[in-house]
Amino acid sequence: MTKIDDNIKSEFQKMKIIYLATSSKSGIPNVVPMGAMFLQDDENLWIVDNFMKKTLSNLKENPKASFCVWTPEGDMSWQIKCDAVVENEGADYEKARDMMH
Repeated sequence: MTKIDDNIKSEFQKMKIIYLATSSKSGIPNVVPMGAMFLQDDENLWIVDNFMKKTLSNLKENPKASFCVWTPEGDMSWQIKCDAVVENEGADYEKARDMMH
């Protein structure tokens, strides 16, 4: 698993919204702004599902995703490609749910 480096983590902490890209199994893309996101650790970004109908459907069909982090000045940006996991129960799910409440 690739670790998120300190530069990206620093810029991520400043962001209020990231853009998450997914694709259906047949390749139809979807990009949406996400505000309910948390860097859980050096390898995991949590995004909490708030009305993510197409995104959630895409992730169930095709668990590949990508998101972008950039500096406020716009002079640096990073595209992160990842494997997504949808969780509907368990300790991580409960922790994310509690963070949102």
